[in-house]
Amino acid sequence: MLRKLKVYVLSLVLCLSMVPTAALAEAADQIETLAPILSFCLNAQEGVEDSSKVWVSYASKEDAQKAVEEAQAAKPNTELNTQEAESPAQVAEPQEQQPAEQPADEVPPAEEVPAQDEVPAAETTQPEGQEGTNDQVPANDQTPKAPTTSIEMRLDENNEGVEYRVRKQGADWDDPEQWFTSRLDAQEGFVDLQVRLTGELATTHDVWYRVHTNGAWLEWAKNGASAAAQDANTLVDDIQAVIAPKQETEETAEQPVEQKETESQVVQKETTEDVKVQVQQTQKKDEQANKKQDTNAALTTQKETPVPTVTYQAHVQKIGWQKEATNGGVAGTSGRSLRVEAIKIKLPAGIDGGITYQAHVQKEGWQSWRSNGEMAGTSGKSRRVEAMCIKLTGNIEKIYDVWYRTHVQKVGWQDWVKNGEMAGTSGRSLRIEALQIVILPKGSQKPAGGDTEPTTGADYTSKGSVSYRASVGGMGWLGWVSDGDRAGTFASNTWMNGFVAELSGKKISNSELHYSAVVEGEDWQSEVLGGTNAGRPGTTKRLQAVRLRLTGNAANLYDIYYRTYINGEGWLKWAKNNEKAGYIDSQKGVQVLEVKLVTKGGAAPSSSGAKDFAFSGRPELTYRGHVQKIGWQDWVKEGETAGTSGRSLRVEALQAKIANTAMSGEIQLRSHVQRIGWQDWVGQGGTSGTSGRSLRVEALQARLTGELANKYDVYYRVHAQKYGWLGWAKNGESAGTAGLSLRLEAIELRLVEKGGAAPGSTSDCFVDGSSVGKIGYQNPAGYYQVSSFNVRITNAATYPFNYITPSRISKNASRSDCVNAFLDRAREYLGTPYKWNYACAPGVGVDCIGLVYQCAYACGMDMGGGTGDTDFNPWAHWITGASGWHSHDSNNFWNYGNAKHVPVSQKKAGDVLYWPGHVAIYMGSNTIIEAYDYSTGVIQVNLSRRDTPTGCIRLFQ
Repeated sequence: MLRKLKVYVLSLVLCLSMVPTAALAEAADQIETLAPILSFCLNAQEGVEDSSKVWVSYASKEDAQKAVEEAQAAKPNTELNTQEAESPAQVAEPQEQQPAEQPADEVPPAEEVPAQDEVPAAETTQPEGQEGTNDQVPANDQTPKAPTTSIEMRLDENNEGVEYRVRKQGADWDDPEQWFTSRLDAQEGFVDLQVRLTGELATTHDVWYRVHTNGAWLEWAKNGASAAAQDANTLVDDIQAVIAPKQETEETAEQPVEQKETESQVVQKETTEDVKVQVQQTQKKDEQANKKQDTNAALTTQKETPVPTVTYQAHVQKIGWQKEATNGGVAGTSGRSLRVEAIKIKLPAGIDGGITYQAHVQKEGWQSWRSNGEMAGTSGKSRRVEAMCIKLTGNIEKIYDVWYRTHVQKVGWQDWVKNGEMAGTSGRSLRIEALQIVILPKGSQKPAGGDTEPTTGADYTSKGSVSYRASVGGMGWLGWVSDGDRAGTFASNTWMNGFVAELSGKKISNSELHYSAVVEGEDWQSEVLGGTNAGRPGTTKRLQAVRLRLTGNAANLYDIYYRTYINGEGWLKWAKNNEKAGYIDSQKGVQVLEVKLVTKGGAAPSSSGAKDFAFSGRPELTYRGHVQKIGWQDWVKEGETAGTSGRSLRVEALQAKIANTAMSGEIQLRSHVQRIGWQDWVGQGGTSGTSGRSLRVEALQARLTGELANKYDVYYRVHAQKYGWLGWAKNGESAGTAGLSLRLEAIELRLVEKGGAAPGSTSDCFVDGSSVGKIGYQNPAGYYQVSSFNVRITNAATYPFNYITPSRISKNASRSDCVNAFLDRAREYLGTPYKWNYACAPGVGVDCIGLVYQCAYACGMDMGGGTGDTDFNPWAHWITGASGWHSHDSNNFWNYGNAKHVPVSQKKAGDVLYWPGHVAIYMGSNTIIEAYDYSTGVIQVNLSRRDTPTGCIRLFQ
C-alpha cells in the first residue's frame, strides 16, 4: 500500500522548541499520496544531546511534488523547503548560552561574539595588504556548516525498506563493506553517501538523494549510487532525499551489436550441453501440452506462456562485450583469470512479464535493479562484478523459475541458485569470471552440471581430503601431507614460520577452508582463504599458534581438528573449528602441525601423551574496582584504568585475575585500608579492601605466583588524592600513600616479561606521612607555580566544564619534567575538535587558550579556580558566555601578567606564543600545536605558516 509522501530534511540538530508541532501536523496533512514516507535525522558536531533532535517535514504538497519532479529529471536546482513559511536557512539554530543580563537583541562586536554555529570571529584585524587565507578563522557570514557526524533514516518510523552507508575521508566503500538500517555514527564526518531501497519497495520506487559540501549542492544520485566523486575529500554538511515511484519509460535497452568472432572470443562457445537439452525437452513438452485441452488454471496459464528464451551478455576484462549467450550457455570466460565487469539480460518481446537483476560491484556495492537489457555493472572503470541476483517479474514469475550460477575466482563454478538468491561472493573481493542462466517451469529440479555433496555423515576421506604443508626456518617449504599426517620437523632448533592448507579431492559445493596464525611478536593475523600462505614464510619468526575453520556445506558435515607440537612442551591437545591451538611465548614455537577432518559430532582424534590443553596464550590480566557511589565497575584489561579520575571518588575494593594461559600460578592483591591498615593477601578473583563500609583504599600491593612469577613481572600504579598518578611499583612493592588520609582513586596494572623495561617511571610510587616536603619545581614568586597535586576548581562546575587534567609530575620534578609533561599533554589533544570557549577533555573540544589550560594542569599549575576576571579555568572560560570577559582569555592571559614575557626570538619548547586573539604551544624545531578553527581542530604545523607572533609567554622559568 502506498502511503503519504513526507521527505524529512535536517541540516543541523535543531532544538524541539524551534519547530511548532502544529505547523508540522498541518504540513503532513497537505501532502498527497505519492510514495512511502522517508525520514532522516542528521547530527552535526554541535555538542547537542540526542534528545533534542527533531524530524522536520516538507511544508506543502507543491514542495514535495517539485522535489520528486526535479529528482526524476536528475537536474534539480532548487533546495527542498523545511516549512511552508520559511526555508531551512530561516530556521533558528541553537545558540550558545548567553549571560542573563545581556539583552536578546543586543549584538556585540564581531570580534567578541562567536557566530551561531560556534565559529568565533577572529580576535585580531587582518594586517594591511593581506587578504584572508584558508588558515584564517572565517568571518561570521562566511562560516561553513559543521560537518555531519551521524545519520539515521526511517520509513514510517520503521527501520525496514531502506539502508544506507557513508564513506569517510581516505577510505574505500569496501572498508568496511556494511550497510546500515539504524543510526550510523561517522564521528569525524564523511565525504560520500549511498542510499538504497530494499524488498518489494525497491521494484516500485526510486530513492533520490544529494549532498551539500564545500558550499554547494552536488548532483542528484539514486538507488545506491555514490552522491559524490570517488576522489572527493570534503566533508558533507547537509543532505536532501526523496522517494518517488519509478517512471514507466519505453524500452531503451541497447541492442547487441554483432561482432566478428576473433580467436580470443572462441571461448564464448563454451556451453553446458545438458542444460540446453533440458530446456529443449521442456519446450517440446510445452508444445505437446498446448495441443491438449487443459482445465487446470495453472496449466492453462503455462500453455499460453511458453518457456521464454533468456538471452544474456557479459562485458569481460580485455575483451569488452561478448556475443550473446542463451539458455544455459556460458557468458564470460573460464580458466583465463578475467573479470566480468558488466552484464545485460533480456527476454523476448511479447512475454507477459520481464526479468530484473542487480550486480554487486567492486568499490560500489549493490547497484540498483536493472531490467530487460539494461547494463548492470560498470564499463570503462576496471571494476569486477562480485555477486549478482536475478528474478522474474509479471505473470511468468508465477509459473517459471530463473536458475543461474557463477564461476568465481579461487572457487570455480558455484552451485545453482534461483529467483533473487545471491550468486557469487560479498565482502571477499573475488571476481565473477563467467555465468550461466536458464528458465525452467516451477517445481523443476535444478539444472544439471551443479556439484553434488554427501547428505549424511559419510567418511570425508572417501570424497576428498584436506592437504597442508609447512614452511620451516632454514629449510623452506616441505612437501604436502594430508588428513592427520605430520607437517614440519622434530629436528632440534627448528620451527615452522608458516603453513598453507586447502580442501582437495572431490569438491563439496559452497565450501571453503579459512585459517589464521600468530608469529612471535605479533597478534593474530587476518584470516585467509585456503591455498593462501599464513604466518611469515621465509623469515626467522616462529609460528606460535593457528586456528582453522570450514564454511558452507563442509561445515555442516564435518569438524576440522588440528594440533601442534611445541618445542619444550611436546604435543598439545587437539583443537577444532576455529579454536586456538599453540603456545604463545617468546622462547617457543610450533615444530609440527597435524590437521584432520572428522564426521560432524564424531570423536576427536586420540591425544594420548599430549598436554591437557590445546592453547596457551600470553596471560590475559583483568581487574576491576568497587568505587564510591558506583559499586563494582566492569572488568578492564591490562593497561586500562579501573576506578575514576577527576571525580574525587574513593576506591573501596579491588579484584584481579589472569586467564588464557596454561601456566601455573595466579595474581594476588593486598590493600592498605582506612582505619584497618594492611590486610592479608587474597588470591585470584578474591576481594581486597572492603564493601559496604565506606572505607577508602589508600595503597596497593600485587604479586604473581607459580610459573607466572617465573615468566612475568606485574607492574602497577595508583592515582592518589592530591598527588595524581604516582610511579610504577612491581612484584609486592607498595603503591599509593599511608599516614596521609588520602584516598586511592584509580589503578592500572600491566604484565611485563621477566626483566623487561617498566611501563614508566618507578620513582615516587609510594608516599608515607613523613616524606611530604617540597612539591615539584617552583617558579619565582609572583608567577604561576607547579605542583604534583591536582588542580581544583569551583564546586559549581559541571561536566564537561569541570574536567582538569591530573598532574603528571612527581613531588621532586625538575623544570625539564614539567616541560615534557606540558608538551606530552599537547600531543594527546591532536585531533580534538575546535569548540569556542571550550577547555574540555581530549575528544570533547577545546579552543586555543583552553588547550593551554589543560596542558598547564598536567603540571599542577593552578591559574585560579573561581569565576573572577583573574581566574583561568574551563568553567570560567565557558560560563561567562559569548560576550563575557573570559571569551577573550587568550588576550586576558597575555595581559594579566602572572607568567613571564620574553622576546619571541628567545622562544623555547614549552613556551606559549601569542597573537592578538590567539595562542599556540611552541614544541621546538619551529613547530607549534594549536587549536586553530573548526575545519582543523587541534593540529601541529610549522610556525612559518602563521604570521610572526606578537609575544612569547614562558610558563616554566
